[in-house]
Amino acid sequence: MAVALRLVLATLIIMAVFSLLRTSQLMAFQRLFDQDEESIFLPSQAIFLPKQHGGIQWQGRDYTLNPVTSQESKYITQQKEQLAHGSNITAAVCHRPLFGNVTLNRMFPFVSYYRLMGFDHVFLWYQPHVAGTPRFEELAALPYVTMTEYAGDAPEFGQHVAEQACMGQPEFAANYTWALPIDVDEYLWLDKPESIQSFLARKANDLHYISIGKRMYTHQYSVEATTPDSGFGLDRFSYTAGDYCYQNPIKRTCPTWKGRSKVLVRPSKHPRGVRIHGYASWAIRPGGTHMNPDIMHLKEWPSMMRTEQDNTTTLMPNRDTIHVRNQSQVKTHHTMEGQRKQRDGTVAFKVDERLQYWFRFVAQGAPLSTTTTAAVTIAAQ
Repeated sequence: MAVALRLVLATLIIMAVFSLLRTSQLMAFQRLFDQDEESIFLPSQAIFLPKQHGGIQWQGRDYTLNPVTSQESKYITQQKEQLAHGSNITAAVCHRPLFGNVTLNRMFPFVSYYRLMGFDHVFLWYQPHVAGTPRFEELAALPYVTMTEYAGDAPEFGQHVAEQACMGQPEFAANYTWALPIDVDEYLWLDKPESIQSFLARKANDLHYISIGKRMYTHQYSVEATTPDSGFGLDRFSYTAGDYCYQNPIKRTCPTWKGRSKVLVRPSKHPRGVRIHGYASWAIRPGGTHMNPDIMHLKEWPSMMRTEQDNTTTLMPNRDTIHVRNQSQVKTHHTMEGQRKQRDGTVAFKVDERLQYWFRFVAQGAPLSTTTTAAVTIAAQ
């Protein structure tokens, strides 16, 4: 009897110790969350060990030189079809006409990023002279990219014309569930590790219009790379001034041109486009929302298409914050008018420590989109 009692007590003690250990592990995982609950991404050694995830060979890759392939695009489609919710959602990117003296190198990580995130297609317009740019044929040959020439002289180099065509014509995005008109320097971020279809199934069943705000990043300063780049070429450019709002920088949600917002919409409801930056609140309800940037925002690196000719990037080792006194230091949009200032009148650009975690997640083809709770399981092991 005494032996049996000791065995029971020993079993209870072991169970209690195991429970305490597991609780402490989960608490440690919770501490990895951003203070504003921006994301649940873990350090790279926790969930990004394999060089290949499913059909995506991602680690050590440069998407500028090696964009998503036809076979990988098929794999992404297969993954979407396995979603419990959102598998029937289609999404497209609409990009304004390319113009001027541009390099197409930055387009390859851009189109790869959105394909990996779950967008089905990228519709891209260009002015005639761009067809003679190096790598044009390579970009046009990607199966998830459609390139259309625009030879007109409409304002904004035909941006409104392209947007309306993309939203309203069936050969473009008119028959897609959702469409997002954006530029090459804008990268969409979500608050959970999931594909765009999973996010829309979770957040947008009753919506037809989602206004997305901006967080500004600079190319002028970079951090020291301690781990390999995710492949999009932006990991080390992690200095950001945070939420942007022209003449009202303390405002968190800032729609229309004042926030340089872009709009994710259902083309069936907006066949004439959304005027680039969208509308004020009164014009989009019911069925429209200005998304809180802690849930969804666009990360923007202005002047991205010109960075290959601009070698002024300054490495800032061991500097978490840079204090800026004028726009020329960082070359972001209306820096002193659109960003929150410190007491001394400067704008603080701080290192976004979770930038690479997000990029690495997308680089793998949004692998947790069907099993979000896997992150918790892996962290607790």
